Amino acid sequence: TGDTGTLPLAAIDIDGGSDIGAALTTSDLIIVDDGAGGTNRKATIQRLLTFVQANIDDPTALAIALG
Repeated sequence: TGDTGTLPLAAIDIDGGSDIGAALTTSDLIIVDDGAGGTNRKATIQRLLTFVQANIDDPTALAIALG
């Protein structure tokens, strides 16, 4: 609101969908603040999974957690 370039969270309605319990897929999109610099960017859930897998100390623990 105003000159801040921000929008209250309650005002965000991306596509009218509100299925909070829907299953996520690797092709679903997320929005991230790129480097906390205020530039928003979209990425797929697959990119998040790839990031976690590349940065986990124990890949076996991740495999067990994922089933």
